[in-house]
Amino acid sequence: MRSEPTKILSLNETMPSRQQNLSRTGEWSFSLLGKLARSRHVVSEGEEITVSGSVKNDGLRLGTVYVQLLVTDSYNHRRVLFDSDKNLPGNERYSLRLVDIDIGKTRRFSCRLVIPAVSSNKHFDLQVKIWNPHFLWKRGKPYCFLASEWYGGFEVLKSGLTRPRVFVSYSWDSAEHKAWVLQLVEELRKYGIECILDQRDILGGDELPLVLEKWIMQSKAILVVCTANYTKKANGRKSGGVGFETVISAAKYMKCSPKGRANFIPITRDNDLREKLPRYLGDRMYVDMSGDNWRAEPMQGLVAAIRKRLELKGRATETHRD
Repeated sequence: MRSEPTKILSLNETMPSRQQNLSRTGEWSFSLLGKLARSRHVVSEGEEITVSGSVKNDGLRLGTVYVQLLVTDSYNHRRVLFDSDKNLPGNERYSLRLVDIDIGKTRRFSCRLVIPAVSSNKHFDLQVKIWNPHFLWKRGKPYCFLASEWYGGFEVLKSGLTRPRVFVSYSWDSAEHKAWVLQLVEELRKYGIECILDQRDILGGDELPLVLEKWIMQSKAILVVCTANYTKKANGRKSGGVGFETVISAAKYMKCSPKGRANFIPITRDNDLREKLPRYLGDRMYVDMSGDNWRAEPMQGLVAAIRKRLELKGRATETHRD
C-alpha cells in the first residue's frame, strides 16, 4: 500500500534551506550545484534532449537521493510537458537514484527525454527536485530536500517543416567560441535551416575524417566561420580539423561553377586580420557577426544568403565585403 509523502512542495513553493533540511531530517541535506545544462536549446517534435546537473551532499553524513526533472510551459508552470518520475521507463528512473554521495562531494545526473507533439512553437522551463529514495519507491516517508528555481529550458519547433541541412566549418578556438557556434546553429533552426555540426552530430565510433569529408561533399551550402585563428589554420593547412576541412572544401570549391562557389558562405567573428577569409575563398562577400547584435541584421543577412543558395523562399539582403 502506498504511503503519502510527508512533505511535497508545490510548483511555486520556496525550496528548503540547508538548516531547514538538517532540522527536519537530523543529518541529511542536498543541493543543486551550479545550473542545469541541456544538450540543445532549440528542438523539434520527436527529437531527444538531455538535461544534466550535479547534486552536492551538504549534510552531515553519506546519503542517497532521487532526482526528479520537470519540464513545463514557460507561461504556465502547472502545464507539465514532462515529469521524469511519471514519463520515464523504470530503468531510466532508477538511473536518477544517486547512491552513497559522500559528505561535501557531488554526483552528476543526466536525464534524456523525447519531445512530444506540441500545438505550436513554444518555450519550456526546467525544474529539478531532489528527494530521498522513498519518493522513487513510493513508500515510507518521501521528503523533498530541494525544489530548484525555474530555468529557461528550450524552445520546441513544430515539425513538418522542410529543413535543408548546411555544413558548419569552424575552429575550436575556445569553449566560449564553441558555445557561440552552437547558439548560431540553434538560431538558424528557428528560420527552418538545419545545420550539421561536429560537436553535436559526431558519434562515438565515427571515423572523423571520413564523416567530415562526407558532410562537406554532400552539403549544398557550407558556412565558414572565419575567426582569425580559423583563417590562419586554413591558410597554413595545419593538421587537424580545420586543415583537413580546408583541403576538402578548397578542392570542392575549385571544381564548382561560379554559381556553385556562391554556396560557400563566409561568416566573420573575432577576426582582426586584414585578409579575413582563407585564401581559397578570395574576395567573397561575407556576413559580419562580430558584434553583440548578430541575431538582428547579420542573422537576417545570413538567412537570406542561405535561402537564396538553397532556392528557398525568403527575402534577400546584402552581406558585407572588404
